[in-house]
Parts: sequence; C-alpha cells; structure tokens
Amino acid sequence: MVKISGVVSGSPAERAGVIPCDCLVSINNHPVRDVLDYMFYAAEENVESLIPEIGQMLEEFVNT
Repeated sequence: MVKISGVVSGSPAERAGVIPCDCLVSINNHPVRDVLDYMFYAAEENVESLIPEIGQMLEEFVNT
C-alpha cells in the first residue's frame, strides 16, 4: 500500500474523490507496495485501483 502524494486536476481520480494522503492498495488485483509496483501495473491499458478511503474501486482507461 502506498500513500498518494498528489492528484491531477480533472483526472478520474479527482472526479472519484481521491485526495493526497489516501492510500492505494492495489491495481488490477495486484498489491501495490511501492512506486515501482505502481509504475508497472499502471502501464496497463485498463486500470482498476483499490483506494479504501473513497469506498469504491476506481476504474481508469489509459493509453487508449
């Protein structure tokens, strides 16, 4: 799990209510332990992230 340091204005994360200091637990059901995990799993075309503080899965569609 990693702490989110910032959220891009207008991004799917911002629209879902993610704020700095929320924690990212997983991406596409892969645990995220550090920034390298984040970079690796976030490079996939479809990204589903688990952020418990917002109480939902956050789906992003990138690289389309």
